[in-house]
Amino acid sequence: MRNFAKGLAQILRSHLRWVGAAIYHLGLADFVIGLSPNRVRSLLYHSIERSTNAYIDGLDINIHPDIFAIHLDFAKKHYSVVPIDDVTHGLYGPKPLVITFDDGYKSVETEAVPLLRARDLPATVYLIGTAVIGNMVWVNELNYALNTHPEEIQHILADYPTLAGQDRAGVMWHVQSAFTPSEIELLMCRIENELPAKKDPPILFSDALAVAQMRKWGISFGFHTRDHYNLQNCGPAMLERQLNPRFIQSCLNSNTFAYPFGYFSDLAIHSLEAYGYEALMTVGDNSAPASLLHRERSEVKAKTAAMMFAQLEIEEPVMAFLHHMKRQLRKPIPSKLPTILAPETSKPR
Repeated sequence: MRNFAKGLAQILRSHLRWVGAAIYHLGLADFVIGLSPNRVRSLLYHSIERSTNAYIDGLDINIHPDIFAIHLDFAKKHYSVVPIDDVTHGLYGPKPLVITFDDGYKSVETEAVPLLRARDLPATVYLIGTAVIGNMVWVNELNYALNTHPEEIQHILADYPTLAGQDRAGVMWHVQSAFTPSEIELLMCRIENELPAKKDPPILFSDALAVAQMRKWGISFGFHTRDHYNLQNCGPAMLERQLNPRFIQSCLNSNTFAYPFGYFSDLAIHSLEAYGYEALMTVGDNSAPASLLHRERSEVKAKTAAMMFAQLEIEEPVMAFLHHMKRQLRKPIPSKLPTILAPETSKPR
């Protein structure tokens, strides 16, 4: 039943995108966007590589710079592109749109920022602490191992019931969604000991000097945890380690935070609110936010302006509305209806 519902949703999304594209080609984009002038649209990107490598191949996070340029031209034409801090402080006009990047990939510095500067558009990058100081992130390390040495690490994966027999995507999914930080560290230690030393690994992430230069160009930087672990699988001590930005505080100039993989928990929300963050950036539908600080983002990969419009203005709003209605229908009906216009009675205290 779950697979049937998922397939039905995918069919609906596909139809909504084509309807949206038709509306765009009819010249009605500005009219439709104007119907919800106060809704903040937020875009999410990761890497902007011209050619990928084994560290990011298959992660489905890359957008070619030429496609990114199409997105920027569409955004500049139809919206008011503003920094995230303007949104958190209420300093924006009609049709606001925010551009964000997670992880701090080097390609954002080399490919995306020049395109943003050429159009005088602001953006916010969410930095992984360990990446800024020169370390490789476990997600990319694991992806590299699965892409380049799948046979060599099969006996390691076989020791984990949820990973045995899985393909690359399945392993990545199970580790990011279910493994605790200590389990990830143990797994990565075993894999590292099994594989030969890497020769001249690429520089995947921007360092503190590059961040300082981008800040001069008007790019803002928020926090994306220390090690990019799933916060749902972190206890109080690990949350303190992951959410405290003190060791890269000098790089940050936006008091906002982005969840790794979009995962959060009540404990994580409470901790982040205690840190005083002004916005917590999620991924996808946020029609039932768990925190008033949550702001949804759309991961756009459309190759044309028409399909980008369809996703942002037709598909996602309709799907969010349907999710909201589904939640409303699932709410339990009170077993006893309140008495209407019942006279008040005095009760002893």
